[in-house]
Amino acid sequence: MDTRSITYKVPYPMVRVEWVDSSTLHGWNHLDKEPQAFNLRCVTAGLLIQETPDYLCLVDSVSLEDDGSVSNGHCLQQIPRAAVIRIAYLTEKRK
Repeated sequence: MDTRSITYKVPYPMVRVEWVDSSTLHGWNHLDKEPQAFNLRCVTAGLLIQETPDYLCLVDSVSLEDDGSVSNGHCLQQIPRAAVIRIAYLTEKRK
């Protein structure tokens, strides 16, 4: 089948999410001293496949069927909503 003539219908918006990750200090640490601060601000871009009050769920790729539909997502990442600083929609937000 010549797939160049198929119009693909990806139903998910492309987003850029800025968020803060957690960290771990390995080894022995003095408990009477303030922990060393880390800059753990992250940026993730992908297709927003699910958005709930508790988290965002993104994938980096989707597989496309011969009929133009989406069947599978790759590299699913779930980001807690409490960690999200900002969401930028890179394509139109779909309903």
